[in-house]
Amino acid sequence: LLRRLSNADGIELSEELMDRVAIFIAALSGNGEHTLQVRVGPAASLQLRCTPRSSGTGTRLWRSSRLAIEALQQGSHGISVVGARVIELGCGVAAAGLACASLGAAQVTLTDNDETVLALARKNVRLNGLERVAQVAKVDLNSAPIDFPHYYDLVIASDLCYDFVPPANIVRSIAHYLRCSADNPHARALVVHDMDSTRSATAHESVLIFSNIIAEDPMLRLIARKIHGDLIIEVLAIDNTFDLHEHDSA
Repeated sequence: LLRRLSNADGIELSEELMDRVAIFIAALSGNGEHTLQVRVGPAASLQLRCTPRSSGTGTRLWRSSRLAIEALQQGSHGISVVGARVIELGCGVAAAGLACASLGAAQVTLTDNDETVLALARKNVRLNGLERVAQVAKVDLNSAPIDFPHYYDLVIASDLCYDFVPPANIVRSIAHYLRCSADNPHARALVVHDMDSTRSATAHESVLIFSNIIAEDPMLRLIARKIHGDLIIEVLAIDNTFDLHEHDSA
């Protein structure tokens, strides 16, 4: 369309006009800034603002987040959302975390390291009127975990094993935030991996490394693993035989 207009007599296309037309076309195709409606439970839904044209991967809704929402609704393998304190690592558009807030979580912390992503998460919190339940915080998974002033009953890590964060750092963060609620026998981590064939070999290898680390981790234990095509759900819990005091003194 732009090429045809540029070749037409008497029509001058400015860069600003071309950019606006490109954004409009991208929005119509679902690749520009737009709002998605995501069903949460039988009678509720979320409005999620997405900006796929932005740099990075955290400003669009990925299918792993949709699967995470389904798992949260089902509440299988001891996952309990109602009244829980929840932290979502690498939240992106905050789909899973806000789903928890909508499903009755007491408090939700949405974390990411990208300022653009954090701004979008805050926008989605406001868009859904969940300011009293959800807060946004900057957390860098490649740095030491933050000590928040409260414990968490549920840690969500959706589609984090990619090319950006070593799997060991993801495991370290999950263990840190779950450890804060080790006295809660229902504390869980919900992890979703995407093994789509179009992803890089490094991303696929990261998923395998993550699972191997979990298998050898003295603190975390895998209590469920389900495969949905090329998506994988893993539910983790604190190993009740693990001595936290001994670990802290080591």
